Amino acid sequence: MSRRDPRAGGGRPMAVELIGPAGAGKSTVAKALARCHPDVRAGFSLWGLPWRLLAASAPELLSPMLVGARAGKPLHQRELAQVLRMAALRRIVHRPRTERDVLLLDEGPIFGFTWLEVFFAREADPGWASWRRKAVSRWGALLDAVVWLDAADAVIASRIRARPKSHPIKGLDDPEIYGFTAQFRQAFGRVIEDLKAARSLTVYRVRSDRESPENIALRLRAALRATDGR
Repeated sequence: MSRRDPRAGGGRPMAVELIGPAGAGKSTVAKALARCHPDVRAGFSLWGLPWRLLAASAPELLSPMLVGARAGKPLHQRELAQVLRMAALRRIVHRPRTERDVLLLDEGPIFGFTWLEVFFAREADPGWASWRRKAVSRWGALLDAVVWLDAADAVIASRIRARPKSHPIKGLDDPEIYGFTAQFRQAFGRVIEDLKAARSLTVYRVRSDRESPENIALRLRAALRATDGR
């Protein structure tokens, strides 16, 4: 029985994550999708989650795998915070709904796994690796599609410098920005391959420097409808 079979009395919405390096245009495309398509619900992210939901997800931090990781090299507070956010966001996506909507995650689990890998590499830590495998498996059961936005390195660098909000690489020179962006691209690819091992996952690769956000939104909505069988 499919997760949208009406005999099931509702079901999960389609979960789609927007990924891409900083400056790829994720937020702009998310807004265009939500504006053009009322069944697309944007605004879901690892950032800005309500405290009550974070508190309810706190037991994730007590998992034996993470306790084992702490016994080796102590986990940084920022790592623990990201683990907590990922657990809280998973609760939101897992909630059953009767609406046939699409939850659009801007910097969701794939970003979370990638961020942890880039800033806190722990491949040799058995406890951490065990937690990651379990978390990937859980998210693999929830994510239906990924939209991977990207642009030329020069465009990425220009957008990062031009936008008003701060970013840790905003003041770097071009080669440093390109290197940082490459790290994220490589890590995105590894996380996606791991998720694909857990479940078939549709990935759309889109260049945001070749057409308008509105055109991208129109194409993506048609592709997502086809993927979801609507």
